[in-house]
Amino acid sequence: MKNGQLNNIFSTFLYVEDLNLNTEKIKDYCYYLKSTDEGKKISNVNGWQSNNLSGEIPELNDLFLEIDKHLNIVGANLPIKQGERVSMTDIWININNNPNSFNKPHVHPGSLFSGVFYLDDFESGNIVFLNPIPTHVYCLDTENIGKLNEFTSGVHFVTPRRNKLIIFPSYLSHYVEPSNSLKDRISIAFNSSI
Repeated sequence: MKNGQLNNIFSTFLYVEDLNLNTEKIKDYCYYLKSTDEGKKISNVNGWQSNNLSGEIPELNDLFLEIDKHLNIVGANLPIKQGERVSMTDIWININNNPNSFNKPHVHPGSLFSGVFYLDDFESGNIVFLNPIPTHVYCLDTENIGKLNEFTSGVHFVTPRRNKLIIFPSYLSHYVEPSNSLKDRISIAFNSSI
């Protein structure tokens, strides 16, 4: 008797790439903006989040070009329609500057892909992605699972590293854990659309 075929019928992605940018120059700009911009509260708790960035920002131009390139790599692999491009619609800075700062679980409505770029290494304060099929927790008891994988896991952790770029579907719920470090955790987040 022939074995059946196990098909993956619903899938999501996480795109990760290591860039090679001057993060010190970008950090200097982030601190400058924080000193001049009151910021906003969305998902951040005890941290600072800038308003959406706009206009020419020479300190961030190389990053903008890299994000644009990688958004379109992801788009081409979906694939989106021939001749269409994915473009950033929003971009902002996050500075979580004490051990009690974190970001609550959230999604990015009205966007196709979202992402984050890290300016430093951090051993704590992971970004955590939640399984987009929430009902799986009612059927899979992790105590009986031999190995957690893309079919059985409820969460996926990514540890921030300097120059790491992450792109994910905007519907993918995620949060940022509190850091146990006194070092500022700086990231630049963005949304996009076709």
